[in-house]
Amino acid sequence: SADDTSLLNNVVVEYAGRTVSPWNGYAWNADILLYKASPTISNSTIRYSYGTGIQAYGSDFHLTNSTISDCASQGVTTSYASGTPLVFSNPTLTNNVFGNNGSYAISIHARDVGRLVGNAFSGTGASSRILVNGDTISANTTWHNQSSGFGGYSIFNQVIVSDSSNPVLTIEPGVLLRFGQNSGSMRIGYAANGGKLVA
Repeated sequence: SADDTSLLNNVVVEYAGRTVSPWNGYAWNADILLYKASPTISNSTIRYSYGTGIQAYGSDFHLTNSTISDCASQGVTTSYASGTPLVFSNPTLTNNVFGNNGSYAISIHARDVGRLVGNAFSGTGASSRILVNGDTISANTTWHNQSSGFGGYSIFNQVIVSDSSNPVLTIEPGVLLRFGQNSGSMRIGYAANGGKLVA
């Protein structure tokens, strides 16, 4: 589609996201809002959002070599767009810097964590971590150890590694997984389907 060729390169986006009323059932409060859109954002600075730096629904965007900092909430949040079937986001985030955001640096579904590579973190606590939302992993994938300052993956709800193809989840050396009390778990294989963990 046409939005696949959209490009934001060497731009600064700041002080946006002060939206009060929802649109189409979605709350929009971010510097950059993506709905079923797949642009490339590179070599850019996204900061000082009243909410999230980038908020994406059903969007296959590419974010690379950019800085996302000092946002009131999360740096990047991805989710699905409603429809039948649901339209999931499939973002690619590489070699970015996340710093001093009000909550997690990134919030993403478990199936897409392998698309995060080489990102660095300058904040502390949750702002140095990636929030992994419960989901089913049905294909081979690797969770990477990112770059400097990485505080690990925080697991929310249940992550299931399972499919008839016996998918393998590989977790690189040095990766820290954080499971909240009564709020996070991982299951390898489900019912008749198999799965495998390599860590």
